[in-house]
Amino acid sequence: MEGTPKKDIVSDSGTSFVIDFFKVSRPGWWIVTAWLYVAPAKSLDFPFWPGLLYACLPLNVIVYGLNDYADVEVDVTNTRKGNLIFGPKGMQRPRLRKLLEAAILCTLIPLLMWSYIRQEITQYLVWYALVILINCAYNLNSFGHCSENGPFEVPVVFFGFTLVTVLSYWLNGNGKNDLWGYQPASDSDDSTTMKLFGCNYRYWIHLWFLVCRTQLWTEYMDYESDRAHKRGTTLAKLPSKNLARLVVLAVLIAEATWNWRQYEVVDEWQTIFLFSLLGVGSFIGMDFAPLKSSSFMLVALVQSAGGLWLIQDCWQKQVFVS
Repeated sequence: MEGTPKKDIVSDSGTSFVIDFFKVSRPGWWIVTAWLYVAPAKSLDFPFWPGLLYACLPLNVIVYGLNDYADVEVDVTNTRKGNLIFGPKGMQRPRLRKLLEAAILCTLIPLLMWSYIRQEITQYLVWYALVILINCAYNLNSFGHCSENGPFEVPVVFFGFTLVTVLSYWLNGNGKNDLWGYQPASDSDDSTTMKLFGCNYRYWIHLWFLVCRTQLWTEYMDYESDRAHKRGTTLAKLPSKNLARLVVLAVLIAEATWNWRQYEVVDEWQTIFLFSLLGVGSFIGMDFAPLKSSSFMLVALVQSAGGLWLIQDCWQKQVFVS
């Protein structure tokens, strides 16, 4: 869906450039970005907070802005759109193009300055190139448009999410002295001590579940719209929404089961296990609440509050770096 749209799409905002920039960054999803960023961080010292703002605002505009740009025709009829959680509805491509250009400047310039000061310019440029490549692969026809070729959208999103954790490890961990943050298992019979980019193996499995549940959950909400536009997402390929519902529920239950098993051996995993149970309950609750209804938004707020509690608890206990 690249190029100029066949018909003019009227913007729903009429707001300032700065406000549109903020909207496209999906403030309602900042909690997910924060989760990915906080995981490998060992302290809140500089540059933790500027790095978090960088990941949540301009970097997210690239991620979600390119998705909005590619899906203009689909999103204009999508009932999920038009809020701070799922992004603006009906924004014109020229506007989105300008927002993307601004986001590139707001991400590339400080990255070049920081990497030059730290004398790590090569690794940061490779990282940035991967950010652009993965987002193009997800959204654009000329790069494979994986969001239309399920189930390949899931691993693409996973690798995209990992880049936030990689950035945080380099900024807040030990990136200059240890590029990969790899620590082999201390015992050949025990892989639990193995780390990558400063995070233990449990984090990476947890991240895979997080990606699956988030991606498939949003595809489930878009099931009717995606089927109407003949999109090829993983769930849109299924013959009925009931089957799609069972797939998402199975992923959520599998995640909760795995977290429960981790809690049996790691006491600090309790909060993550409880949050996964909240996810199961939230999905069931949202499934009976119409999109944009007060009940739907209430469930979303409860889950967001649970996410904030989870981030604080896991960072305080250093669950993923110990």
